[in-house]
Amino acid sequence: GGLGTPEEMCMDFLFYYPKFNLANCDSRPSVSRTLSFVGVEDYKSDPFQVLAPPSLVNKTYEELVEGFQWTAERAEQFSSYLMDGNFSTFCFGHGNFTGDF
Repeated sequence: GGLGTPEEMCMDFLFYYPKFNLANCDSRPSVSRTLSFVGVEDYKSDPFQVLAPPSLVNKTYEELVEGFQWTAERAEQFSSYLMDGNFSTFCFGHGNFTGDF
């Protein structure tokens, strides 16, 4: 009984083993998917710059997400939108760790 693995823990857990001297393990939703939800049509990532639409040009990532008109309905849509998308996984070790992820 209880929650399934996707509901109760970070999927990065699966990438942690075999055990090593772990410093950090993180997962993040797709930046492009997040940006498209808040209305960004085109951007470059390094350095981050919104290219379209004109009304969002020169806004930071934080300004875009915080400035979005959130409602309970949009928050639920965003949650579903993210869950249907890709996530990136990052695990970093201390010391003499070598490995591929």
